Amino acid sequence: MRYAELEKSLNEIGLDLESFANAIGLKERSISTNYKNKPIDLPKYYIKLLNLYIQFQNEKTKNTLLEEKQSSDIVLIDCNEVLNKKAKEIVHKKCLENNITISEYLSSLVISNL
Repeated sequence: MRYAELEKSLNEIGLDLESFANAIGLKERSISTNYKNKPIDLPKYYIKLLNLYIQFQNEKTKNTLLEEKQSSDIVLIDCNEVLNKKAKEIVHKKCLENNITISEYLSSLVISNL
C-alpha cells in the first residue's frame, strides 16, 4: 500500500491521516515523511487496528443517526400529544356549547362529511 492509497482509504471513511496515526501510536509526520514515495509496510497489528477503527467509526456513525432519529421521533410524539389535547378541548367545548354527548358530536361530524 502506498501513502496516497492509505490516505485515500482513510478519507473514504471520513478519517484523516493524523487521526489514524494517533490511533496506532505514530505521528502523522513520520508516516508522510518516511512513506511518501515508498510502499507502506504496516505491521499486521496496525492493519487490525485500522479495521477495528473503521468498524468503530461506522458504529459511531450508526449510533449518531439512531440518536437523531430518536430525537425527531420524540418531537413528533410531543406534537401529536399537543394536537390530541387540543382536539379533545375543542370537542369538549363544542359538546358543552350544544349540550350534546361526545358520541352525538362525532356522529354529527361524520354525517356532515358525507
